[in-house]
Amino acid sequence: MRKIVFEMTAGFAGMNDTRLIVFEYDPTDNELHAIAHDLADDYAESYGVEPYPEDGEENEDTLYSDNVEGWWVEYNEDEHSHLDEEQL
Repeated sequence: MRKIVFEMTAGFAGMNDTRLIVFEYDPTDNELHAIAHDLADDYAESYGVEPYPEDGEENEDTLYSDNVEGWWVEYNEDEHSHLDEEQL
């Protein structure tokens, strides 16, 4: 079992979130990076924010940010014990 804390931002002040995910297996760092990225995209989307499209074709009805980011850290009981555990 591995506990990982994911942090994400939708790119604007006040649009941050933290989640504690418990894995029954030991995910690789590359898997955790991909999960952090996906969680950040989903989180931003919940606010109606999307990363700027790679092809440059923007929709004028969409709010874009170039700061949609997600990252992870190992669980530290002293810092993260207040978080509720989730499983993916």
